[in-house]
Order: sequence, then structure tokens, then C-alpha cells
Amino acid sequence: MSEPHYPAQPYGGWQRPDVKPGVVPLRPLGVGEVLDGAVSTMRSQPKLMLGVAAVVSTIIQVFSVLVTWLLLRRIGDLSEIDPEDPAADFGTLFGALFGAVGVSVIISVLAQAFLVGFVTIVVGRAVLGQRLDFAQVWQELKPRLLPLLGLTVLYGLIVVAGLMLCVVPGIWLGVLFGLATPALVFERCGIRAAFGRSRVLVRGSWWRVFGILLLSFAIAFLIGLIIGVPFGFAGAVVNGGSGSDSATVPSLAQLSLEGIGSIIAGTITYPFSAGVGALLYLDQRMRREGLDIELARAAGVAVPDPTRGWPAQPPYGQQPPGYGQPPVHGQRQGYGRPPVYGQPQGYGQPPTYGQPAADNQQTPPYGQPPVSGQPPVSGESPRDAQPPTQDVPAGVRRPDASQRTDTPASPEPSQPEAEQPSADAPPRPDDEEPQGRQGGRPPGQSG
Repeated sequence: MSEPHYPAQPYGGWQRPDVKPGVVPLRPLGVGEVLDGAVSTMRSQPKLMLGVAAVVSTIIQVFSVLVTWLLLRRIGDLSEIDPEDPAADFGTLFGALFGAVGVSVIISVLAQAFLVGFVTIVVGRAVLGQRLDFAQVWQELKPRLLPLLGLTVLYGLIVVAGLMLCVVPGIWLGVLFGLATPALVFERCGIRAAFGRSRVLVRGSWWRVFGILLLSFAIAFLIGLIIGVPFGFAGAVVNGGSGSDSATVPSLAQLSLEGIGSIIAGTITYPFSAGVGALLYLDQRMRREGLDIELARAAGVAVPDPTRGWPAQPPYGQQPPGYGQPPVHGQRQGYGRPPVYGQPQGYGQPPTYGQPAADNQQTPPYGQPPVSGQPPVSGESPRDAQPPTQDVPAGVRRPDASQRTDTPASPEPSQPEAEQPSADAPPRPDDEEPQGRQGGRPPGQSG
């Protein structure tokens, strides 16, 4: 199914105005607007976004540092394995390592699932211009936490399996199902339905979604690298001056410094990546399903229709008085009262026939004959009216109406007689014409 394309300037240059109740305008977003929306959400609610991200990142890094340190200590103990019974020592070693790594992975997945769902809810409300506290976000996230955890584990297994096959299937599946987490949180659906919704939204826009996710990953990696390099260099310096037997084996101090750098980087990159995913989901739905109209109604603002330019219907219960009522015949809704039929608005009353107009004279009702002395009924000309009766002397014939004319005939203008030339006037040559008639045209008239 092809995506609908909204006209940029429909109807003679009219351009749809942006409606922006929150961090992004309610219309299909560009790449820069998606990235800027994630940063704007972090800046508008730094305590909620960065504070929760810092706590989650700290939990993840604490377990990661401890597991790494225990792993390195066990590797150092390999030199003390009994050569007579190495299998027992190797079994104990790998059992402890597997348990520590498993606990660390479970804690990391659970923390990241919680953080992604938390940030998704905050971003969704920030688009509507709403602010929530931690308790409100937790109440909304708590029913979705277990499905979100299951979806995160299943998504990770799908991507890892695809990467092990040929790398390319893993990347393709990772992008195809990359919007499943926001779909599960926003639509409150199951895990299978969330994967299906992500597949529907990404279909036909795979390269665009891939490009935005890759760009956000590159930005997050660059931020983590810029922050982590100084702490890694400081940890190497501390490890070199700690007097350890091998400078190549990191000490607990070095791991702790690197963990601090990872905590700072994760506090910034985790909510940024989750915010980009949530806004990308909303953008795809606005492009395919017209979600911007529903979001505007939820925010209590009117959005012009993308094809007509008229505001959308306000939410139920917020309509003004008389909203939706048809206008009166011949009158547009909201306009003034129409003029009286057959008479223009503000037109003065006609004067009495043969008399000057009076200021307080009233017009008879429509359909009734005029009072004596007033003009004839509409459609009857004055020439059809009968003249007043007069006494005619005896022997004088009354003129018939058919022989009576309304206007006297105008006499024909008398033609002036041509001036006769005098006998004493000198003769004029035959080829000489009177003055003013040369060329056959009257004077003052050009050809």
C-alpha cells in the first residue's frame, strides 16, 4: 500500500499551518524533527528522563563491572588448576561464570525494557504537551511491564539468530520489528500483535526507518565514545600505577572508572535512542493512518484537514453552542439576518404617488393592494393606469384609448434652405470646393 502524499500548497497557494502542542508538530515528521523531538523531550523533563536513565544505567553497570571483575579473577586462577583432576576445576569455574553472566544479562534486559517503556510513555505524552511525574508513568507502565520484557527477550533472540545466519537477515529483521516496543506500549496489545503492527508500519518504508535508526545509533555511539575515552584513559593510568602483576589485566579501580564513564554516557544515550524509536512509530502512523488528527483531538486543538484546509471537528463535549446545526435557508451560519424578501436591506420606503415621501410612511404588507393614491401594483406600468374622469362638453368626441398616445410626437426639425448665391458675387471655379469640405470630410474629422 502506497503512502498518502499531502499536498504542500493546496488550493491556490494555501499552506497548512503547523499545529505543535508539544515537542513536535502534529504532521509527518522529517529526520531532523524526529531527532530534535527526542532531545527536546529530554530537555523539557530532565529530572524525569535523565534521573531514571541514570538509575537504570547505574544498575546495569554495577552488575557488569562485578561480573567482569569476577571473570578476570577466575581466569587468573586457571594457573592453579590441579593437573590430576582439571575437569572438576573447569566445571566449577565455568558454572560460576555462566551464573554470573546470566544474572547480569537478566538484570540488563529487565532494566533496559523498563527504561524503554518508561521513555516511550513520557515521549507520547510530551507530543501532546502533557507532563507526567514518576508515579503517573509507573501506573501506566506497570500493566505492560511483563509483556514488554517478553517482547524484548524475543526481539533480541530474533536479531541474534539472524546475525548468526548471514548478518543481513539479522539487520533486516531488526529494522522490520524495530517499532514493536512502541506499538505494545501505545496500543496496549500483545506481543504477537505488536510484531505484526511493526511489520505493517515499516512495510514500504524499510530504508527510511533503517536510515533513521542507524543515524540515531551512530549518534549514541559517538556520544558514548566521546564520554568513555577519557575515563578509559584514566583507568589505564590508574591500573599502570597500581603495582599489579600484569598491566594487561584490568583492576577493579580501572573497571570502576570505565563503569562511571558508561553510566554518564548511558544516561544520555538510552533515553535518546528510546525517544527516537517512539517518535518514529508516531511518525509512521501519522503518515499511514492520519494519527495527527487523533493526537490533535486528544490535545484539544484543531488541525486543518490536509486536503481541504478546514479545521477538524473538536472533541465531543467541547463544541460551541449551535455547533453542527444547519444554517437557515439563504443565510450562512454566523452571518447577519437576511433582508426582507423583495426589498434590499436598508432601502428606503417609496414615496406616495404624486407626493413627496413622508418620513413615517409605512409600506403595505406583501400581497395586499396599495392604498389609493400610491403607485400601481408591481408589474403594471403607469401608462396602463386609467386617467381621472373629466367632464367633456357636448358634441366633443372622447378620444379612444387606442388612438391616445402617451407622448406627443416631436415635430420634424426644419431643414434650413440653401443659401442662394448673390448675383453680384464673383464666379467660383468649377474645381474649387467650399471651405471645410475638402477631401469629402467635415472639418475637424480626421481620416
